[in-house]
Amino acid sequence: MARERRVCKGGRAAPRTLLLSAQIDFQWLQHDNARHCKQMNIVITRFARVGPLVSRIVCAIFGGYALAALTSVATLALPISKPQAVLTGMLASFIVYVCAVIWVFAVRSALRAWTGCLVAALPLLCAAWTVWSGEHV
Repeated sequence: MARERRVCKGGRAAPRTLLLSAQIDFQWLQHDNARHCKQMNIVITRFARVGPLVSRIVCAIFGGYALAALTSVATLALPISKPQAVLTGMLASFIVYVCAVIWVFAVRSALRAWTGCLVAALPLLCAAWTVWSGEHV
């Protein structure tokens, strides 16, 4: 009988006897597909549970940082002296970062958290743009 070497998931080779009468043995394929479907269902279920939490964590870290940075730059557009604006921006950025983190975990869904960060970033982006473009003196 001829033997075929099939590679398993662990990297080991598993021998499987070929049928001499030209019939195809699909039993191993069906067994692998059922196991694969079960594993995919486990992965999808786990992602459905953990995905929104990971999204909120990413939003809190990077979205909060972006809001804090925009706040720091946007305070330079205020009609105060530059050293005072820099200190005010630094202090305000800490408050904005903490509020963003609290907001991200206080809302009902991760989508609302991302939307809230984007909506809060728009006016700050407009104020920061005036500083970056040099329109503010």
